[in-house]
Amino acid sequence: MASIQGGNPQASAAMGLRMAREQAKGMREQSLDTELGLNEQIRSGRQWGAEGGAQAEGALQSLRTGNMIQGQQGAAGTRGDMLNSIAQNRTAASSGWTQGELGLGGLIL
Repeated sequence: MASIQGGNPQASAAMGLRMAREQAKGMREQSLDTELGLNEQIRSGRQWGAEGGAQAEGALQSLRTGNMIQGQQGAAGTRGDMLNSIAQNRTAASSGWTQGELGLGGLIL
């Protein structure tokens, strides 16, 4: 290095200091780039997690709504079947009673 500077020791020292500053600057920039990259990855991971959570919640609510609708439809169908069965039983009982009266009417006369 001294031969590059023409044997001047002060110029050689200045050049060494300059190289040290440039090396420190390069290390600082590399450190900053690494930190920014990590922060970007963290932000990206949080965003991915939030989106996944929102999608999972949407899917859960969709399933719950579908299940509630199916349950209500099933209950309504069961109630309708029950009312229909009651009506059929009443009709059969009424018709049996009427026929029973006709049969008794023939015996009494």
